[in-house]
Amino acid sequence: MIDNSAVNTSHTGSYTVTYNISDSAGNAAATGTRIVNVVDTTPPTLILIGANPQNIISGDVYVELGATAYDTGDGGYITSHIVINT
Repeated sequence: MIDNSAVNTSHTGSYTVTYNISDSAGNAAATGTRIVNVVDTTPPTLILIGANPQNIISGDVYVELGATAYDTGDGGYITSHIVINT
């Protein structure tokens, strides 16, 4: 019997899968365990809004056009976490 019900591949983390077996005489083997690490290895997607490059006439005001970001591992849009350095 294998119990893998604890492994949730939708959430990163470390999960334990247990293995058990008994023979026809009822003799049980030592329980085996496996650690399953669900990891996120996909980087987020960053999409710039507007023209790139953005041309501005010298002396005009720079207006930040922004960007959006999405990450499946973090559950969707993570735009509010974007850091903009000017």
